[in-house]
Amino acid sequence: AAGSTTAAAAAASTNTTITTTTSNTTTAAAPRQSHPLDYPPLRTALLSCSSVTTIPGQTQYTAALTAAQTIRDNVSEIVHDPRQYVVFLQQLLPVFGVVLSTGTRPTPPPSAAAAAAAAAASAASAAAASAAAAASATGTSSATSTTIGGAGASSSEKDAPPPPNTALAALAASETDQAALRSLLLETLTKCPRNAILRPYATQYLGLMMDVLGKDYEDNALMAVRMVFDLHKNYRGGAAAAAAA
Repeated sequence: AAGSTTAAAAAASTNTTITTTTSNTTTAAAPRQSHPLDYPPLRTALLSCSSVTTIPGQTQYTAALTAAQTIRDNVSEIVHDPRQYVVFLQQLLPVFGVVLSTGTRPTPPPSAAAAAAAAAASAASAAAASAAAAASATGTSSATSTTIGGAGASSSEKDAPPPPNTALAALAASETDQAALRSLLLETLTKCPRNAILRPYATQYLGLMMDVLGKDYEDNALMAVRMVFDLHKNYRGGAAAAAAA
């Protein structure tokens, strides 16, 4: 009887150990879930930069910038899942091409227009200041402050700086948003592995990088150059030959 009890206890212990081991094995083998993006609203937001928004306090690039940041923050996790990587390229690479090629305007350099407008505003302000100084030196300042019919402008009002150039401020904000959007999209593309999944898109990818290289600013062009070298190194004879043709 004692032997039977000992054998039963050993069998129960063995079953418990097997169950625990199986449970642990199942838990450890659980696949790591990827982070799929909701692509339709992201595509719509990226393409919204071509239309002017009417939401107060936002520019036409606000929605596109938010979408680009979301994609950039999640792309490293997505591209390590082959199925998600394929969907990512199918859904977003054409949209990236539209935004980088026609949705924003890197040429001519907007900074030149902003500099010209700023120089014009500065010249006008300097001319006004010179005129006020000359009038003060000849004593006309006190004469102009004399009222006719009890109304006139004080010297402090005449010396006040001109109102801010709102058009120039809007232009500068638009330039900054465009540059940030383009940089986010290019940074996202640099995180795409150059593997067999990307190979069918290599020619399209390379053409987009050559377009960026030919007309974008220095920082973005440098990212494009690095991606061109990577594509040539990984797909030598394929994408490189297509670009040469």
